[in-house]
Amino acid sequence: MAEHWAAAMASAMQGLAGGNGSGQGLLFARINNASPLVIQVNGQAISRHLYRNYGYIPQAGDQVLALRQGDAFYILMKVVPA
Repeated sequence: MAEHWAAAMASAMQGLAGGNGSGQGLLFARINNASPLVIQVNGQAISRHLYRNYGYIPQAGDQVLALRQGDAFYILMKVVPA
């Protein structure tokens, strides 16, 4: 239950996801495939320029918080629904 703070933080920051057209921001994604790594964001499958926190082992179906900077997506952590 220690990860509830992450879900609350992610929900609070959901509106920061690229709203100003800058090509960067926080967003929610779903892991489609763990190996090779593929995420889905707003119905779009992304398989290139993905980076993850090495402490996190992705599993298909996980919802994650990601940071987009330009064309790169950094998977920060798994989000656990409250």
